[in-house]
Amino acid sequence: MRYKIKEDAGLPAMAGCWIPDAGVKRKQYFLLLIFFVLIASGCGKTDERLQKKFVPYWNKYQKGAFQEAISGFLSLEKKYPKTPFIAKVKITKANAYMKMNNPNEAEKAFLDVAKNFPDNKYIDDAWYGLGEIYKKQKKWNKATKYFNRVINTFPNKPSSVKAEKSLDNVNFYLFLHPDRNKKNQYTIRQGDNLRNIVGKNNITPDLLAKINGIKDISYLSVGQDIAIPKIKLKLKVDLSDHSLILFNNDKRIKKYLIAIGKDDSRSPIGKFTVTEKLVNPTWYFEGRVYQPNTPENRLGTRWIAISAKGYGIHGTNDESVIGQNITNGCIRMHNAEVEELFNIIHEGVEVEIQE
Repeated sequence: MRYKIKEDAGLPAMAGCWIPDAGVKRKQYFLLLIFFVLIASGCGKTDERLQKKFVPYWNKYQKGAFQEAISGFLSLEKKYPKTPFIAKVKITKANAYMKMNNPNEAEKAFLDVAKNFPDNKYIDDAWYGLGEIYKKQKKWNKATKYFNRVINTFPNKPSSVKAEKSLDNVNFYLFLHPDRNKKNQYTIRQGDNLRNIVGKNNITPDLLAKINGIKDISYLSVGQDIAIPKIKLKLKVDLSDHSLILFNNDKRIKKYLIAIGKDDSRSPIGKFTVTEKLVNPTWYFEGRVYQPNTPENRLGTRWIAISAKGYGIHGTNDESVIGQNITNGCIRMHNAEVEELFNIIHEGVEVEIQE
C-alpha cells in the first residue's frame, strides 16, 4: 500500500520529537534533509583529501625544508580555507616559521587558529605555540595565560605536559629575576655580614647571589644595593605522581620528578621541616659506611634531611630509577636537580608529603 504525502501537511515527527510546522512542506523538508546530509558527507571527504595533500608538505617540514613546506601549506589554505584539518596545516606552518626564526609570522598563524577555529581539536597546539612565542619574547603575562589555558582545558593531552614544563620555566625565571623595586632593595650598611642578612630574610647565600648576579656573595661592600625579595618557600611531595613541587609565597615555582619508597618501606606522610643540608654526604646503612662519590653511595651529591627521623631528600647513584617506587622511604632526585634545590631552600622550610 502506497502512502501519498499531502502537499499542505505540516512537518513530520523526527526521532520521537515533534517539529512544529514552519511553512515548509514535507517533501521540501526531506529534500533539505538529504541536501544537508550530502553537504556533511562532502565536507568529510574534503577534509580527507586535504589530509592526503598535507602529507608531502609535512615530509618536507620533517626534513627541514621549511620554506618549501610553507609554500605548500599556503597553497592548501587557499584551496581549503574552512575545512577542520586546515587548522593543523596552519599550526604546522606556524611551527615552520618558528624553526626559521620568524616569530611574527608564526604568531599570526597561531592567532588565526585561535580566533577562527576556537573549537578545533588542534586548538591546544595553537595556544601552546603562542605561549612559547611570548615566553621567548619575555612577555610573561601572555605566556602564562596561554600555558594555563592548555593545562586547564586539556589536562590529559600531551600538550598539557609540555605547557606545564614551559610554565615552570617561566615561573622559575621570574623567581630568580624578581622586580627590582624599592621594597626589594637593601643597601649594605656598616656592620652588616652575610650570615645576618640571609638569616633575617630566610634566603640562602647561593640564592641571594643568583638573584643579584653576584659570583661571590661573600664580598659585599658598604653602600652596595642588592635585591632581597620576599621569600616563603615550601616543598610539596605528591607520592601518587612521583612529584616534588617548590612553592614560594604559595605560588608554584617548579615541579621535579622523584623516586619514592617501595611498598614495604613507604615514604612518610605528613608535614615536616628541613633540618640539615650536606654536600657529598656519607651513607650509613645496615652497619656499613659508603663514602661520598662512590658508585655504592645511593645518596648522590646532596642530602637534605627532614624532621622525620632517618628520612630526607637526596640525589642518586642511578639516574634511571627516578620516577619509580624503589627507595627505602627517602625522596630521591636527579643529582643536577637536587643540587639546584639544595641551593634554594634553607633549614626550616616546610616539607609536606601526601599520598
